[in-house]
Amino acid sequence: MNNICKIAGLAFSLVLSAGFVACDGDSGTSAKDDESSSSIVDESSSSKSSSSSIATNSSSSRNAKSSSSVSSSSSSDKVASSSSVIPNSSSVEESSSSVAASSSSAKSSSSSDVILSSSSEESSSSIVSSSSAISYGSLTDLRDNQVYKTVTIGTQTWMAENLNYAYNEGSAKSYCYNNSADSCAKYGRLYLWSAAMDSAAVFSAAGKGCGYGKTCSPSGTIRGVCPEGWHLPSDGEWETLFEAVGGKDVAGIKLKSTSGWNYSGNGTDSFGFSVLPAGSYFGNNDDFLYVGYYVHFWSSTENDSNYAYNMYFGYDRECVNVLFDSNKYNGFSVRCLRND
Repeated sequence: MNNICKIAGLAFSLVLSAGFVACDGDSGTSAKDDESSSSIVDESSSSKSSSSSIATNSSSSRNAKSSSSVSSSSSSDKVASSSSVIPNSSSVEESSSSVAASSSSAKSSSSSDVILSSSSEESSSSIVSSSSAISYGSLTDLRDNQVYKTVTIGTQTWMAENLNYAYNEGSAKSYCYNNSADSCAKYGRLYLWSAAMDSAAVFSAAGKGCGYGKTCSPSGTIRGVCPEGWHLPSDGEWETLFEAVGGKDVAGIKLKSTSGWNYSGNGTDSFGFSVLPAGSYFGNNDDFLYVGYYVHFWSSTENDSNYAYNMYFGYDRECVNVLFDSNKYNGFSVRCLRND
């Protein structure tokens, strides 16, 4: 696999129709996935500038090059791209080796939304480095009796599968890819940010009113759409996960599943996190795209009234991009983090 995290530029070929997003560690990387231009922008701490340019990384500097413009910054750069590597939608292939997420029957309890087993215990000082040594726990979401694997990485315990709880409250909706129940069984549901945050305050008031076109300034732990005792992770909590596995530059390949990714884009799944290429729902044109190629995970961190932070994994990269300006009306995957 080519390490796209370290490569700048793009030769347009085969099914690829947009620019690579370079990502060697900065947490401001962005992919505006509802716009057609393929720009990558360096921004300083006090300003944002955009152009049709591509971020170039070297061992000592980053250069943004474009036939039309150049944007640069002198300190800690945040790289923004209006689209990550996007395969042509007419030639997108869904991988036949997609890994099915468990939706088996569950134990029930009248006193709690969740049953969490104690079979997964890992020392924060000795992180699991081989999938053969991983010990999974499990939780039961009593709202719908679905069972999920869990895994402890460092000091955090995560769901090891994507959430598949059907949340549809007014305009806060969730979807199965291509409206197929089979896709939900494999990949979990795709949530608008308003649904991920529980904007209707069905389970808690922490994310009440959050959604596209609104600034809700969430703070603290946001349960969101997650089961009781779990919450929608902030961007900082995602960063903690990435640091625990060696940093963002290698987190992509270490956290991706060992099968299901197109063009041999599989990971090593070294920690049992098992990221699957669930694709996305694009609310601006009511379309589902890129299953087998990409996945975005929502965080509870808001950027502004239109955008929120999310984590981007691709078939073409070993790194993870932390995106700050994906539209809240898009549908992305959710992983829940256990409360401390």
